Amino acid sequence: MTVRRIGITLALGVALTAASCSSDTADQAESVASDATSAASSVAGEAGDAVSEATGGANSEPTDAPVQELLLTPDEVTSMPMQEADPAMLAQAGAGFDMPEGMEINFDPPECADAADMNSALAKDVADGELAALMGGGETSTVAYTIQVLRTSISFDEYQTNWGNCENVQFEGQALGMSGTSTSADAPEIEGVDDVVARTTDTQVEGVLGEGGRMATLVYLTEVRGVKVVGGAVTAPELGGEIGPEAEAELADLMAQQVAKVNNAG
Repeated sequence: MTVRRIGITLALGVALTAASCSSDTADQAESVASDATSAASSVAGEAGDAVSEATGGANSEPTDAPVQELLLTPDEVTSMPMQEADPAMLAQAGAGFDMPEGMEINFDPPECADAADMNSALAKDVADGELAALMGGGETSTVAYTIQVLRTSISFDEYQTNWGNCENVQFEGQALGMSGTSTSADAPEIEGVDDVVARTTDTQVEGVLGEGGRMATLVYLTEVRGVKVVGGAVTAPELGGEIGPEAEAELADLMAQQVAKVNNAG
């Protein structure tokens, strides 16, 4: 069995889902974060076409600016209400924790666990203070979003290769009543970066996530000027259960805005 650790985007996604639902639903989402989906793969859906209206070409020079200064501010995101993520929650998500014995998640094929749970690989290599994020979504939206800027020593090429070699992954945690699939997906073109990778994950957690027990997640990942930019979208049954083309384009636009800010940083 493979012991997985909680990933950054899924942790934030669950928090977003909780914030978007009633108090009863929030309790359910918190339960998922602590007992079930802490080990689940988090990420991505098939991307739609999106073209950035932001700045011009990529800046190839690495930046040593603090990630907190590189992150979009809530005022800079005009498409939806956003707020900065709680640093304490980010620290907890980034540190991760081992799942209790008997609560492990099995991945098939086993060597693709990191592809299905990309955020675990990101989280375990993020130093203190090297992750900043926004979370939010529209008041009537069925999807919650995150945008993150972080530094890790793991190269973007390593993630790209790992995802490319693991197109389709199945996972199951019998003790958690969890099962799902994680699939590599087409990514949008983002002005200012050469490559973006994307993954979609569909997770079933019976009796925890409400009717149908389904959570859909979408993540785009790229690297610009030495920092990773990660955009995530998540929905649960209470929020509609589907991530459609409109949400995919919304997430791509957030990524484009964030990439432009990093490229324009001093």
